Amino acid sequence: MLKTMCASSLLLSAGLVFPRHEAPPSATSAVVELPARAQPDVDLAICLDTSGSMQGLIDAARAKLWAVVNDLALARPQPRLRVALLTYGNDGHQEENGWVKLDVPFTADLDLVSQHLFALTTNGGTELVGRVIQRATDELAWSPEPNALRLMIVAGNEAADQDQSVRFQDACARSIARGIMVDAIYCGGDGDEIAAGWRAVARLADGQFAAIDHQNGTVAIASPFDGRLSEL
Repeated sequence: MLKTMCASSLLLSAGLVFPRHEAPPSATSAVVELPARAQPDVDLAICLDTSGSMQGLIDAARAKLWAVVNDLALARPQPRLRVALLTYGNDGHQEENGWVKLDVPFTADLDLVSQHLFALTTNGGTELVGRVIQRATDELAWSPEPNALRLMIVAGNEAADQDQSVRFQDACARSIARGIMVDAIYCGGDGDEIAAGWRAVARLADGQFAAIDHQNGTVAIASPFDGRLSEL
């Protein structure tokens, strides 16, 4: 429960409104309180759709994802934070790998991750959500610590069920079985028909769902904490 609430607060803090083409947020984000123990391990895998249809949304998606990284970096007590970056749905990647590329394995070098994240470009694409979740789960060297926070965020704007070889339902089940929560960011309207598939991605892996408004790049997040956050 504690990990779930922590992950929820991270996505909520990422819901700040930024202009579509603004640079990554500065270190003024809200401080996230992690479990009270010395330097907990926190692993975050960012999985971003870089298909051609993401052309008008990728800047907003990057800003929101980097806000999560900033919040984790400012958490108290300060965690041993490692971030990985995977991209999928890009015709520049290899078909035999399901159009998925591991751009940056887990690293504590956030400047390196930022450099790669904000240099990404879009290109064509077949968006296989199940494949990128499976690869992140199986190929990244996740922390073995029992109390570590292991979090994956998958962002994209097409249907989540396009992968006929690796169903996202199966990939999510494998992920949560290894203690890896999956948050889903749908880059489109919260009321879109295909948003339901992205909600299922988060639900099946104990994660949170968010939607990026395709008109202005803001984040809409449904959460039971919204009322209390408004009061605060």
